Amino acid sequence: LFNEDLVNAVTSGELSTRALERLHSDHALTERFGARGGWFRIRPVLRTVLQTRFESLDWGTRKRIHSRAARWYGDHGMPERAIHHWLCARAWAAAGQVVIDHIEDLGCLADAAPRDGEPAPTPTIDVLQRHQPVRYAVAAARIHRGDLLGADSVLDLPADGLTPAWYDRLASVTLRLMMARRRGDADATIQYADALVELGSSLEANRPGSGHQVTALANISRAGARLWQGDFSGAGEDLAVLAETTRSQGLTALFAAGNAWSALLAVVQRRLGEAMA
Repeated sequence: LFNEDLVNAVTSGELSTRALERLHSDHALTERFGARGGWFRIRPVLRTVLQTRFESLDWGTRKRIHSRAARWYGDHGMPERAIHHWLCARAWAAAGQVVIDHIEDLGCLADAAPRDGEPAPTPTIDVLQRHQPVRYAVAAARIHRGDLLGADSVLDLPADGLTPAWYDRLASVTLRLMMARRRGDADATIQYADALVELGSSLEANRPGSGHQVTALANISRAGARLWQGDFSGAGEDLAVLAETTRSQGLTALFAAGNAWSALLAVVQRRLGEAMA
């Protein structure tokens, strides 16, 4: 996926808007994507050609392109894509920093379509053991690809003892929560959501504002799990808490997809109506 702004960032403005439109209108090599305008998806035939061309570039050029893409995605609220490109640039510390800065925003991993294409490279076991945030970045990238077993194996590595215990706990629980949601494991989702709620108060003391965000993430995750289990009343209670949290803490912009909790609440109300009919 790409849009004009991303292309300009990656190519330093060398590819014009007119050229992008020609790819779409004259050659049918791209297709528009999403409800909002401006995004395009490359068709498979062109993607293969471009990937081959990209791999033929020297490493310095490829690293520079990945780094530009990573910065753009990080600045535009897409941490999961930023992590992928930092890993592809073998900028391990930068990939880990995305997780540190945006751990509260990685709820997108639970529902994102599995990333296709070649997986991002993985650092050596020595790097993974010495730098906990890098390990979490690799796990996040694997969750994004749908490789839950691979993510689990990385998260099972011993802690490095260098990062704060509260952060290690937060990252581990958040990522395992995302894995449980992707598997559709309601019991595990509730388990990790409960653990995330417990972390909320200690997190708020270390990162003001973050505690409320992860609590909101936990509530919507638990509500979804209870829906899977048919516990509509419990799901409604979770969403009522979520609504109050977003209203009182000013978190209405938390869900980049736009009012995800409102949509889920509508599902609960509809299912409750069906159950009581």
